[in-house]
Amino acid sequence: MALEYDVLVTLPPRAVLPDGSSVRPLPAWSPMSATLIYGERDAVLIDAPHLEEQSRQVAEWVLASGKNLVAMYATHGHGDHWFGFSEVA
Repeated sequence: MALEYDVLVTLPPRAVLPDGSSVRPLPAWSPMSATLIYGERDAVLIDAPHLEEQSRQVAEWVLASGKNLVAMYATHGHGDHWFGFSEVA
């Protein structure tokens, strides 16, 4: 079986304004993406968002894939690409 992939894009966090309302996106933040590369049974997660809410979304997405997550890989050392690994694990 050939490898396949899927990408999940999560929205940036909301900014809470002084009047209590909120807006999206938080200034200077962009959507965050995670990639799942998988074969018949196993998968590797590439990048995980650094925020808890988005990391939980990624974890649920990986679980829903039905694949056995065997590794997680950060494309580079910025925290917004790997801080969420512990939440996903």
